[in-house]
Amino acid sequence: ALERSLADTPFLVGDRLTIADIAVYAYSHRAEDCGFELADYPAISAWVERVGEAIGPGYPVYPYSIDPHSGG
Repeated sequence: ALERSLADTPFLVGDRLTIADIAVYAYSHRAEDCGFELADYPAISAWVERVGEAIGPGYPVYPYSIDPHSGG
């Protein structure tokens, strides 16, 4: 569904980055950690790149196997 939606628009809700993009990006950009090949989804891959560029570098990204906030 995400691939189909992003085939016609650069962001989830039209032509501009919104909180919807940031919320979905949080998990989607780590999809390969869970065995999903983003290369199989060109619209999602392009969107991940666009959102990542808009957010910019410097924020921490943790692999799914590590949850620094779990207290464990």
